[in-house]
Amino acid sequence: LQLDRSKVNPILVPDESNWWESKAVFNCSVLNDGKTIHMLYRAIGEYDNYVSRIGYASSNDGLSFIRRKEVAICPEVDYESYGMEDPR
Repeated sequence: LQLDRSKVNPILVPDESNWWESKAVFNCSVLNDGKTIHMLYRAIGEYDNYVSRIGYASSNDGLSFIRRKEVAICPEVDYESYGMEDPR
């Protein structure tokens, strides 16, 4: 297995138009089902309390990803108050 860094880098950056991922996106996990590359990634929308959420994006080529605008996984109960961590 050889991994090569893409010249199109970074592949995913924060999206200021989405409040929940406007500050940082990182620590993704991907799954290639043979047709589509699915990505789950950790996102932060505010630096005040650093609550993380999980976003979803998909790609046909592994370089150009289309994001889902809605949060894929978000904190819902008390023990998740600091957010969702890395989707691995």
